[in-house]
Amino acid sequence: MKPLDITALPLTGSHLIEASAGTGKTYNILRLYLRLLLEKNLSVQEILVMTFTNAATAELRSRLSEFLRDTRQHWLQSEEATVVQLRQTLSAEQADFKLRQAILHLDEASIFTIHGFCKRALAEQAFLSGASFNLNLDGDSDDILLQAAEDFYRHNIDQIDFAQLHDAWPTPENFVAHWRIALTTSDDIEKPQLQAIEPKWQQFLQHWPEEKKAFIKLNVETKRINAGRLANNIEDLELINTAVAENDWQCLNNLSQDIIKRCFDGKAKEASLSSSREFISALKQQQKAALICAALEGVEFIRQRAASEKARLDQLDFNDLISQLKHSLFSSQGDALASALQQSYPAVLVDEFQDTDPDQYAILDKIYPASSEAFMCLIGDPKQAIYSFRGGDVFAYLKAKQQAKHHWSMNTNYRSSQAVVEGYNRIFLADEEQHNSRTFGFDIDYRKVDAALGSANFSDSNERSAVQWVNIEPEEMPSRGLNKAFCGSIARWCAQEIIHLLTEVNVQPAEATGEPANAIKPGDIALLVRSHSEAQLLQGALSEAGLASVFLSARDNVFNSHEAGQLHQLLQGIWHYQDDRLFVSALASHWLQLSVSQLDQLQTNEQHWATWLTRFEQWRNQWQTKGLMSMLLSVLQYGQYPFSTDSQRQLTNMLHLAELLQKESTRLREPEALLHWFAQTIQQDNRATDETSLRLDSDDDLIKIVTMHGSKGLEYPIVFLPFVSFYSQSNKTPALLRYHDRSSFQAKQSYLHSDEVIRLAAEEEAAERVRLFYVAATRAKLRLYICAANFSSFKQSSLGQTLKLNGFIKEQFPLVEPLSWLTIAETDIGQQRWQTDASQAEISVATFQGHIERDWWLSSFSSLTRNLKHNYHDQPDRDPQPVDVVELPSNELRFRLAKGAEAGNLLHDTLEQLDFNQPNFELAYQQCQTRYSSLTETFSEAELRQWLEQILHAPLPQGGKLADLSWQTTLREAEFYFPMAGGESKPLAEFIRQRRQADFQLPGHSHLKGMMHGFIDLIFQHQGRFYIADYKSNYLGSRVDDYVASQVLQNIYHSNYDVQYFIYCLALHRYLKNRLPNYQPEQHFGGVYYFYLRGMNTENSQGIYHRTVSAEELNRLDAIFSKPTELA
Repeated sequence: MKPLDITALPLTGSHLIEASAGTGKTYNILRLYLRLLLEKNLSVQEILVMTFTNAATAELRSRLSEFLRDTRQHWLQSEEATVVQLRQTLSAEQADFKLRQAILHLDEASIFTIHGFCKRALAEQAFLSGASFNLNLDGDSDDILLQAAEDFYRHNIDQIDFAQLHDAWPTPENFVAHWRIALTTSDDIEKPQLQAIEPKWQQFLQHWPEEKKAFIKLNVETKRINAGRLANNIEDLELINTAVAENDWQCLNNLSQDIIKRCFDGKAKEASLSSSREFISALKQQQKAALICAALEGVEFIRQRAASEKARLDQLDFNDLISQLKHSLFSSQGDALASALQQSYPAVLVDEFQDTDPDQYAILDKIYPASSEAFMCLIGDPKQAIYSFRGGDVFAYLKAKQQAKHHWSMNTNYRSSQAVVEGYNRIFLADEEQHNSRTFGFDIDYRKVDAALGSANFSDSNERSAVQWVNIEPEEMPSRGLNKAFCGSIARWCAQEIIHLLTEVNVQPAEATGEPANAIKPGDIALLVRSHSEAQLLQGALSEAGLASVFLSARDNVFNSHEAGQLHQLLQGIWHYQDDRLFVSALASHWLQLSVSQLDQLQTNEQHWATWLTRFEQWRNQWQTKGLMSMLLSVLQYGQYPFSTDSQRQLTNMLHLAELLQKESTRLREPEALLHWFAQTIQQDNRATDETSLRLDSDDDLIKIVTMHGSKGLEYPIVFLPFVSFYSQSNKTPALLRYHDRSSFQAKQSYLHSDEVIRLAAEEEAAERVRLFYVAATRAKLRLYICAANFSSFKQSSLGQTLKLNGFIKEQFPLVEPLSWLTIAETDIGQQRWQTDASQAEISVATFQGHIERDWWLSSFSSLTRNLKHNYHDQPDRDPQPVDVVELPSNELRFRLAKGAEAGNLLHDTLEQLDFNQPNFELAYQQCQTRYSSLTETFSEAELRQWLEQILHAPLPQGGKLADLSWQTTLREAEFYFPMAGGESKPLAEFIRQRRQADFQLPGHSHLKGMMHGFIDLIFQHQGRFYIADYKSNYLGSRVDDYVASQVLQNIYHSNYDVQYFIYCLALHRYLKNRLPNYQPEQHFGGVYYFYLRGMNTENSQGIYHRTVSAEELNRLDAIFSKPTELA
């Protein structure tokens, strides 16, 4: 590989740049981008830049914007080699024009994640790719996968040969969890071959008469056998005798595991059972192979069923984006599609390419083949390929490396000090004199790295080197080596060393900078771990030492947290507070934490019981009236839970869950339905999304505990690696082993594990542990601590694998500067606590010096007519409790449905989601059942359908009916804001008074200042005119005749709905005036409909209020809210 010279790299053909950690990948990507802009004269739309996370694309956009602006500003003065070279061929005017154009169009720059690019490619080339024009992207298709698995179980549950599969995976959820990789990847799956068992059976029959005696002796004549085992053994013997007599080996499928283990397993010592053992071994292999074949048939069924369902819904998840574009590129239209995409994007830069997978590389290779002159530059570091668990495949990188025309390397580190870089080299080079090594295997080289920075100077009373090895020696060494329990001692030493760093050490970053020495701050220190259990161990040790820390977790789902179950327990008790069991359970939850003795006292003290019961009832009412979040904040303010080291995490999770529940409550408005959804979500196998990932529990300048995977791409002044000499491995070999063919680099999945497959998979897993250690070790800027102990698992640990040692490091690794060895006896670990002056500092609340406009407020129809002046967002209008009306018995749903806001919610939600032109009444009823289960118990689907059909087919006064409206001509639950300029309310009251021709006044508002806010149930377009409509479930009587025009108008005036619809009309008028070309109110504004749903029928227009609104009225309303000076 040639060292990278960014000014000499040809801008044609395929290139691979291997960039070691800290060598400035983004720096060089920006300069390549600049050359493509100015040398190749490409636009920002034509230069494709791909990376693998949304965060990385956002950062790249930001860095690119800053770089281009800075380059344009300092074009003539810049001494950067890239700019100097470009100045030789471009005038200042040419460069300025091109850079200005690039900056102006930067929001159109083709900077995507790989999934973002695939989505764009499918959409832009829909005719060639065959993609639907109405594709919906859903990041998580687990529901569809599970539904397909349920279909598979339903279709096969009655089949005789399904029993074995059902025993192995009793539920569809079990099956999907076990076979997820097979269901979601395109790896080759090795389907086991069913071996001929008949020859082994004949051999068994031949030798069974002699071997039967040994079997009886082993299983029946032993003195220590109990009665139960004896009975089972006799049954097994009878089973074998039956199989022999009937010459039917399939009877032996039911042999007990006890017999198989003691007599026929490979470990059984009875030599005289050798023929039987060979047959039983072959039988077991065939059973396992048959089970796997059946399961793979299920995998194929689920894949196809899920694909069909996604096609029906026009829905793709992120994996589908990749697979569909790849499929399109290798179809009959593939060459044309690849050519079109190359023409759209003549140059591509792929960052973090080591995280790619075979399908992603296949897409790039098809669009930019090695034979093409189009520019493709792949930038990455195979030593940092650590994401195999989410699809990353270092073998795809190696294949690309073989096929790329040009190879470049970046080996100057700009992150770490010189001493730390020398330490890296010493660790990863087998010999100090070598310039590269094969520490990483698979032809992945480690090349000696140079340091761009000087060495940091530490003023430290303890002698420490830049890369410090620390050996914690136990008080007594077990013969088999240390186990995981010893990790606690390492954590305690780390805490003590951190106290020393914070209290006694200053650091000057580098000799060349001339900066003064600074004290080390907690935020300068990071401890890198592999798991949550390691993080918890460290947090506990740090807390005991008085040190505050924050765990920057990997993507875990908040619904999997302990707080989720505790919150559900609390909410169940509040909503069902009259259920003593749930009530007491909530009191014992984490958020209230009544002790056992307090709960016992509660049972005998009626006054205390009543007090808590009243409090729960108040919280329940608050939930109903003000929402879930408001209620939970009240609970938190009341709660008296004790402070612990994990309190911030617990509170963060609780508030996060509350936000998610509050959001879901807008869909599931009935608390019972919300609680059911919450319980189901907790029980599911939840994978984290951006919305549900655990949040950072503190943004203070704290000591950071970070997963090694999560640390990739980050840097910290001081890094501790506490547990890299420890390895924890599951006792069970996984059912699925994923490995690669070493010649083709093809990924494979194996479920019947040969010794060769096990070896290859273990080799790949060990190599990734080495790469993970490399990533962790290269995060340090100024100092790196590598803790080691003589764990029994040391050889398998990431450190042991890196150093390729069979014993403990101390004896076999000659350590010299910049590596030094520090041995600490376990008994010498101190117990010092960190004391900081900050905790004694006085804290005072800052005084607000600004000015608040107290007459500026967020208003709505509700607050305007009730003399409320709250600064809150208005909620969608829902119908109030009915006024006094004599109720007569009726069997019709429209008249017997419960009165009030909940019934209004049900009807509004149903009509909001119903397609009037093509209604799905069955789905409408199901949604009502989910959200309003208590109401739907009082009526059937047929009754709801009958009522809705009456509403949809009721004749409108202006002609037509709701059923004539297509979905595209309607806008549902339209939210609006418009400004109020400060006019008095009297003109508005006078406006209403003139139209009613009756006395009317608005209560108490001197000025209409701030914003008007509201929700319009329905806006629809009919025959070129736009109409406002509002649904009313108000109960005016139990006969259709109770909803005649005069009764409806009386209710409108009584409820001030005319004020409401004039506000809505103004909102629509202003919107149309700004958005509709040549808007004329007389021509385009159709007026207002108020639908009194209980009175609507197909015979006439009863229950329907209609009013036209003139242009003069609209302009007058506009003036009332817009021109305070004229109307004062």
